[in-house]
Amino acid sequence: MSKQKKRHIFNLLKPVEPPKTVWDKIYDWILTRAKIVMMLAEVFIAIAFFSKVIVDTQAKSKIETINSFTAQARLYVDENGVANARLSRYSEIQARSSDYVKLWNGSSNLATVLEEIYSYIPNQVADVNVSIQANRLMISGQIELDTLRSIENLIDNSPTFVDSEITLIIEEDDSLAGLGSYSLEATISEDFLTRQDI
Repeated sequence: MSKQKKRHIFNLLKPVEPPKTVWDKIYDWILTRAKIVMMLAEVFIAIAFFSKVIVDTQAKSKIETINSFTAQARLYVDENGVANARLSRYSEIQARSSDYVKLWNGSSNLATVLEEIYSYIPNQVADVNVSIQANRLMISGQIELDTLRSIENLIDNSPTFVDSEITLIIEEDDSLAGLGSYSLEATISEDFLTRQDI
């Protein structure tokens, strides 16, 4: 058996290159695979930068909020940490607000009573106070006696009220029309308060 000799073919169109050195291999690696690594590193750095900006912005807004609350707290407390009159006034307003909410929520059955009373009071009467405590209605203020008597007559004819009574508080001496400070009290009937359709 004879050995066949390998033939070397020379391709004259292919340029002859010297063998690649270590620096050539590093250069090729940087242009191919390292480019992807560099792009990933740049994306990571950009994400880190933007997240840092967002965190700094949120921290700055929280610091501003804390400073605002601190300034508001200084209005109610002096340098020694002792509460001043503004805090007591603020606490009083909060207590009143909660009382008003309780009254509003619990007074829906008396809304029809108030609507009825306000329909009896003429529009020109401005200085009149209407209040309801438990089952007692009280109308007081600066009013002509004749107007108050007509309101009393309407209350007496209403099935909602019983036992109406006018009391004189102060009567004007020079008034011919009976203008003065009067009070009208009436009791809300038990039948009205116990109705289920209110």
